[in-house]
Amino acid sequence: MALVKKIETDNGIVIRYHKIHSFNLDSGKKTVDVNVKCYARKKYRDMEKENEELIKEIEEKLVPINELVKEIEIKQNRISELIEQDEDEEERKNLSEKVNELTNQSIELSKELQPLLDKKQDNFSTSILETTVSLPLDMEKSYNLGTLYNELKETELYRDSEDD
Repeated sequence: MALVKKIETDNGIVIRYHKIHSFNLDSGKKTVDVNVKCYARKKYRDMEKENEELIKEIEEKLVPINELVKEIEIKQNRISELIEQDEDEEERKNLSEKVNELTNQSIELSKELQPLLDKKQDNFSTSILETTVSLPLDMEKSYNLGTLYNELKETELYRDSEDD
């Protein structure tokens, strides 16, 4: 969901695609402050969205790697305890083998992750500008993105815009 309207900024930059990024209900000021990211075209928002999805995929793939790392640390700590106490050579050997096995699993998972990391761009934003529009707060109204887009279309800035 977004608004499409060609707007030229004071310094001549043309923006056409307007997406609500966030909003805040301020009961003290009795306003709904809507933060809108503005893009030259929808394709630039789509590029940003693809990067956000890539980051989400990376975060999901990191979960099992982090779990393996925690398990490795626990086993390494136990090995250290056994060494300090000069106890149970057999348990140390088994734990060391398990640490090696877990380390290899972690390395394999990391190899799968590397192509995604190579494509990801940090702090990637294709928006040209962000603007905040303050709308009057109606305490009786239920706010969601649809109602906010409709209210934005009633403002001077977004009047005559189309839904996307």
